[in-house]
Amino acid sequence: MTGEKITDGGSSAIEPQQIPETPDVQSAESQPAPKQRWFQRVTGRGGAWLLPLALSGVTGWAALQWVAGLPPLPECQNPVQLTDASRLYCADRSAQSGESDDLIAALALVSDWGESHPLHGQTQRLMDGWSQSLLGNARAEVESGNLESAIELAEQVPEGSSFYPEAQEFIQDWQQNWDKGADIVQAGRDAIAAQDWGTAHTHVRELVELGSDHWQEQANRLTAEITVEQAAFRELNAAGDIAAYGRVEDLTEAIYRANKIAPERLARQAVERRIDEWSQELLEIAEYFQAIGEQNRAIAAAEQIPPDTSVYAKAQAYVQHSRAQSAAEPGQFWSYVQAWALASQVEAESTLKPEAQTQVQEWQQAIQNLGQIQLAKWFAGFDQIFAYRLAMDHVALVTPEQPRRIEAQTLLANWRNQVDAFTDRQFIARGQQFASMNTLAGLKAALIEVSKIAQGRPLRSQARNLLAEWQAAIERIEDQPILDQARRLAESGDLDAAIQVAERISFGRSLYGDAQAEIGGWVAQIQTVTDRPLLQEADALANQGRLSEAIAVASEISFGRALYFDAQDRIAQWASERDRILAAQRPEPETTQPSTLEVETEPTFSEVLPPEPPSTSESLPTEPPLENSTSPGSEAENF
Repeated sequence: MTGEKITDGGSSAIEPQQIPETPDVQSAESQPAPKQRWFQRVTGRGGAWLLPLALSGVTGWAALQWVAGLPPLPECQNPVQLTDASRLYCADRSAQSGESDDLIAALALVSDWGESHPLHGQTQRLMDGWSQSLLGNARAEVESGNLESAIELAEQVPEGSSFYPEAQEFIQDWQQNWDKGADIVQAGRDAIAAQDWGTAHTHVRELVELGSDHWQEQANRLTAEITVEQAAFRELNAAGDIAAYGRVEDLTEAIYRANKIAPERLARQAVERRIDEWSQELLEIAEYFQAIGEQNRAIAAAEQIPPDTSVYAKAQAYVQHSRAQSAAEPGQFWSYVQAWALASQVEAESTLKPEAQTQVQEWQQAIQNLGQIQLAKWFAGFDQIFAYRLAMDHVALVTPEQPRRIEAQTLLANWRNQVDAFTDRQFIARGQQFASMNTLAGLKAALIEVSKIAQGRPLRSQARNLLAEWQAAIERIEDQPILDQARRLAESGDLDAAIQVAERISFGRSLYGDAQAEIGGWVAQIQTVTDRPLLQEADALANQGRLSEAIAVASEISFGRALYFDAQDRIAQWASERDRILAAQRPEPETTQPSTLEVETEPTFSEVLPPEPPSTSESLPTEPPLENSTSPGSEAENF
C-alpha cells in the first residue's frame, strides 16, 4: 500500500504518494532547434490551434497517470488485514456518522496507541474530535432523562483524550444534579400525598431552578400531578361524606366513587385505607343480618365488599355460609349435599363464628360416606358402561380426608378398568370383523376401529399388535402390484422404467426391502451394460502395452458401480506391471558427483530404451510421457 494521510478536519483519507512531476511539455528550450523551427513554421502558417490541442493532450495524459498511481481505498470490511493507518481511516469514516457506537469503537481502536506510535499526532486530533462528539451525545441523553446511558457514554472517553477531565467533571455534576432532582421530586410527591399543596409547589420551583430541560419537564409533570391529585382528593372526600350515612347503599356508593380514582394516583393510598374502613362496616352489617336469620340481606351486604380489601375473604366466608344455610332443608339428603358443597368452598383461613362451624360439621355428618359408596355399587350392579360411569361419578365424591376413601378408590379403579376393557373389547371385535374381509377397505376400517384404544388402556398391547399386523397387510396389498409391474418391466428389458416403478415403494413399508433388493439388481445390470465397453477398451489398450491409457480408461468406472472392483483389480495389475517395466528400464546411477551447475534429472523412457549415457546439457522430465504411438521403438512410450 502506498502513502497514507489523516486529514485535520476530523476525517481521514488514504492518499497516494506524490507522483514525480511530469516533465514540462511546454519547455521549448529543451527541444532541438530543428523542431523549434518546424513548430514556428507550422504556427506561422495558421497552425495556432495545435498549441491548445497539445496542452489538453498532455494534461489528460498527466491526469491519467496520476489517477492510475492512486492506491486503492482500504477494505474496511476486513480490518484484520489492514495497516494501522487504514484502520484509523476506517474508524474515522465510521465515526463521522456521529452514532455513539461508532464513536466508541473508534476510541477503542486508538486508546492503546501510545506516544511512540507513528500516527500519534494524527490520532490525538481525531481522538479529541471523537471524544467531543461523544460528550455531546451524552449531554443529549441527560437532557432526555437517561442518566445511566449518559454516564456510560462519558466513561468511554479515554484518559489520553484532552476531553477526559471534562468528561469526569460532567459525570460528577450529572450524578449530583440527578440525585438532588430525584430528592426534590420525591419530596414533592410526599407533599402531594399529605395534601400539603404549598410545599408541593415550592418543590416545583426548586426543580425549575436546576436549569435542565429534563428537570423542567419533571417540574411540569409535578405541576400537572398536583392538579390531578387535588381533584382525586376532592372526589375521595365527597365519597366519605356519602359513607357517613352508614347504610348499605351509602357505603356501596362511596366505595364505587372512590374506586373510580385511578390506581396510579397518590391519593390511591388514602382511597384503599378508606375503602377498607367502609368494607369493615359492611361486614359488620352482614354479620348482624346473619345473626337475626336474614340470610339474603346478609349476602347482599357482604357481596358489596371489593375483592382487594383485607376483609374480602371473611366476607366471602359469610356469603357462602349464608347461602348454605338457605339451601339446607331438614331431612332432605340432597339439600344437605348442596349446603355442604357451598360451605366447603369457604377458604380454610376464613374464621367463622363457632355456631357456623358447628353447622358445617352437622352437614358433613348428614352426608355419609357409606351412602355414597352404596349408591355407587347399586349403579355398578347393572354391569353396563353407563352404569359404571354413574357409579364412578358418585364414588368420586368421597374426598381424601373421609374415612372410606381407600375403599372408594379401589372401587373406582376397578370400575374404570371394567369400562375401559368393555369398550376396548368392542373395538377389537369390530376391527377383527373388518379385517376378516381381507380387503383393502376392510383392513383400513379395522385400523380405524382399533386405533380408538388409547395409550394406557387395558387392551392397548393387544391393539398395538393388531395394528402392526393389519398395517403390514395393507402395505402388501397396495405395493405388491407395484412390485409385480416393476418385475414385468425388468423382464421385458426396460430396467430404467422398472427402477422408477419400484422406487414408488417408500421406506418403512412392508415390501420396501424386497423392492430395494430388486432395484439393486437392476441397477447392477444397467451399470454392467454401461461400463463393460470401458473395461473392454481398457483390456484392449493393456494388451497393446499402453498401460497408462488402460488405467485412465478403467478409472472412469467410479466407486459404487457394478464393475468398480473388477476395474480396480485390473488397474492394480497394470500399475504393478508398469512399475516393474519402468524399474527395469531405469539406468544405474553414476558414481561421480554431478557438477554444481548441472541439474540432476531422470531420463525419459525414450532415452532409456535403448540405454544411452545421460547428457548434462539436457534438462530431462521426471515422468514418462503418455503417448498413443504404436510405432516400433522404445516400449516405454506406451505406458
